[in-house]
Amino acid sequence: MRNFLLIIAASLAVSCSTTRHQVAEQANTDTNIVTRYVERLVTDTLYIELPAQTAANVTLPTDTSRLETDYAASSAWLDTAGLLHHTLNNKTRPRPTTFQRTEVTRDSIITLTKTITRTITKSATIPLRYKLLCVGGLLGAFALGFNLGRKFG
Repeated sequence: MRNFLLIIAASLAVSCSTTRHQVAEQANTDTNIVTRYVERLVTDTLYIELPAQTAANVTLPTDTSRLETDYAASSAWLDTAGLLHHTLNNKTRPRPTTFQRTEVTRDSIITLTKTITRTITKSATIPLRYKLLCVGGLLGAFALGFNLGRKFG
């Protein structure tokens, strides 16, 4: 009888265990960066805008007229035959020039790869409602056997 009670107590203790779910998750991340530099020569033209300048002069017909700005010098005169002579001299100054410059373009491609590995472990236990039915059946059989044993024993 004692062994039977021990078996009933052990089955009651086992029937109350909970179901365990174990989830193990492992994530691996790979990052790959590819950077590409492209160099090319570009021809540009540089223009410098010069400020406008004017000059004026009034003289007698027997005198020489001279005008000068930052960029040119001019002389005009009448000769004895009545002809007008005029000279215009440009001063040396920088002219628009072309030059080459290096243009660098940077292009980056980033590749991100993420691998997730999941391992799900479930314990194979009997659901609680079936355990309660089994325990109830065992208790009922025990009670029935105990009562029958008392009647016939």
